[in-house]
Amino acid sequence: MGFVDKIMNRGSAGTPAPAPMLRGADCLPASARAKLQQLRDAREAAQSFANAAYRRSQSLLIDKQNTQAERDELVRRFGLRDDNERVVAVDRKIEKISGEISHAQAQRADRDGPYRDASALLSAVDDCVNELRTPVDEALVTVKLGANESPIAAVEKRRAAIAKLQTEIRISAAAPYPAADAKRAMREHILHLAALGEPDVAPCVQSLRAPVLPHFSVIGNQRTLHETKLGSFPVEKTVDAASLLAWAFKDEIIAKLEAQIDSLTDGDDGALTEMQRSEATAKARAEILRLEREEESIIAAAASQGFAIARRPDASPLAVLGVNA
Repeated sequence: MGFVDKIMNRGSAGTPAPAPMLRGADCLPASARAKLQQLRDAREAAQSFANAAYRRSQSLLIDKQNTQAERDELVRRFGLRDDNERVVAVDRKIEKISGEISHAQAQRADRDGPYRDASALLSAVDDCVNELRTPVDEALVTVKLGANESPIAAVEKRRAAIAKLQTEIRISAAAPYPAADAKRAMREHILHLAALGEPDVAPCVQSLRAPVLPHFSVIGNQRTLHETKLGSFPVEKTVDAASLLAWAFKDEIIAKLEAQIDSLTDGDDGALTEMQRSEATAKARAEILRLEREEESIIAAAASQGFAIARRPDASPLAVLGVNA
């Protein structure tokens, strides 16, 4: 490297020039960039098919309107009866066009679905790619199909397993918390209210005035505890009865709420702690990603043999691109 080259490759302080920042598709390996282009091509092809069906449907609707106008002219202008040969011929033409319209609209509906799915998947993949700032590694897998197992059967098998795991995640998220955790959270809330609700009796002692009760200030629809600098906004002060009651009767309130919690939990059947639900969710998501990588491998292998299997619109972008997070 010559002297000028060395200078050009150094910063102003003589240090090596920083490497250009990577972002988006530049962070992908070659195989993932090729897959991204395939997804874009698939979306464009699906859009082209959908647009063709739409144009055909619109053209037929116009033909029907023009033919109907032709019939109206024969009847109204020329006074031909419905059983006239020319009117009957036009009616048959309208009937034929109506059948073609029904077929075209059904075809359009069939093609709109794949286009929407392809668009949704590409949008999710693009969002994922656009967030990349550092290079990611390939994470390709190879799947060996079972004896006499077709690619579509192998994909459906994995999709069923994915759906089951997604249901398990929803069940975990909806599971109740153990009674002990619920009681602890409830007590923390009541004790917090009690701390806010303690009145100030200093005015009673110092000047025989009324104690200062806890209050909150209302500005429009906003509620704030404790008075602050509110400028010229109209303010309405309201006694914070909940905090005052929590301060005065916290033990009684806690005891009653604990009894209610006990009546709902019934032995913690099916209850999960925060850690348990986090671990269960993480395990299920890891298994889903593994299955999705296999699903994509089967789809790609089938495509290389001329057998197309539609990808799910909610498929993991990482699995589709074959990369690690």
